[in-house]
Amino acid sequence: YKDFLDYGWDADSYCHRIYSGREKSNDAPVTITTWQSVYKLERSFFEDYGVIHWIGDTFLNQDGNTSFKILDTQTPEIKIFIEGMTENGALISEEINLETP
Repeated sequence: YKDFLDYGWDADSYCHRIYSGREKSNDAPVTITTWQSVYKLERSFFEDYGVIHWIGDTFLNQDGNTSFKILDTQTPEIKIFIEGMTENGALISEEINLETP
């Protein structure tokens, strides 16, 4: 939320934050939450969202690999967008489709 404010975006008008005691459903174009606030919700809650997780500041190890965990939303397919920038400024953009067990 603060990042949007820092960039000069009207976060109060365009962002909805979900946390304890806040309404989960909303019409805002951006929803900000933690997995703890939504992981027990019905699967239908996630159908309106394009991104359900963001991992910032992910760094590669010496072998060029990284690892992360993805919340299990009981979805049969997951689309992962990998986007970023290398140390020399080259852009990375890749889309990977995974089938869940």
